[in-house]
Amino acid sequence: MSLARSEGRIASGPLPAGADPAADTLVFVCLDGYETTMEVSWARERDIILAWSTNGLPLEAWNGAPFQVAAEDKWGYKWAKWVREIRVLREPGYRGFWESRGYSLGGRVGERYSEPPAQAEPPGLR
Repeated sequence: MSLARSEGRIASGPLPAGADPAADTLVFVCLDGYETTMEVSWARERDIILAWSTNGLPLEAWNGAPFQVAAEDKWGYKWAKWVREIRVLREPGYRGFWESRGYSLGGRVGERYSEPPAQAEPPGLR
């Protein structure tokens, strides 16, 4: 449980101009190439924050600047740091870094693992 107070912009507002109105997935892309996803509906229900400060102090590079996702009720891998871009997709099965390695797609506290996507059998193993 964290007692930190994040300040920033609520990521649950209207979708950006030009986004598919049926979009269901947010992809947070970080400066180091890390990606994680979140359902648009979850972000709207929970008023997910794209934070630029914590406890009144601006985020510094070591702590996630320029932005960090403050994702209530989500495991830590959904609290993306160093966010540089948010993609809005109509692709509910899109998997970020940890999700593609079997971590829960939803990332809700209490969920454990999900099935990794099916992978083609490497050549020569038949």
